[in-house]
Amino acid sequence: IMLAEEALVPGASPNLTKLNLESNKIGNPGLLAIAKAIAKLPTLTAIKLRHQLFQPSVAAQQALVDAMEENTSLVTLGIDLKKDLRVKADRIESRNRDLLRKKRNAARAAAKK
Repeated sequence: IMLAEEALVPGASPNLTKLNLESNKIGNPGLLAIAKAIAKLPTLTAIKLRHQLFQPSVAAQQALVDAMEENTSLVTLGIDLKKDLRVKADRIESRNRDLLRKKRNAARAAAKK
């Protein structure tokens, strides 16, 4: 967990794209801290948080979904969410994938010029 905390400090891991924290003992305070950090990691595309010892609170789940909405590069949030939050997270994942696709297409078009 300490390595994850260090990796999640904005600027500490400028090339971090994927983070797997599955099957740990991360409680609600840890998930809230992760949510706060991932909102500020522009290269992070996927985070896996399933199979924690504790069931995340609705507040922690909401914070993770809100962070995903802020971080437009995050296209995979691997955690079990209550139904309405999963629907919202899926919508945000689709939006973020579309934004990344548009950025890639714009970069290709600029490279051809």
